[in-house]
Amino acid sequence: SQNIQDLLEKAQLMIRHGVRNVWTVEPFTNTIFVTTKDGERRFHNQEVESEGIKVDFRKIFSTN
Repeated sequence: SQNIQDLLEKAQLMIRHGVRNVWTVEPFTNTIFVTTKDGERRFHNQEVESEGIKVDFRKIFSTN
């Protein structure tokens, strides 16, 4: 099993190898990390948009 730090390090490695955008989702805390060449952004249970892709994680994480 991998922890979130391991996954974020892999995301950075992927960026260094040419991937433009990596989304890492941590479902236990409803947190989304978006990693790009400009760094890492963190979102919590909200709508996220990057590279023309938009996902409303409020709907995904909703318990209803």
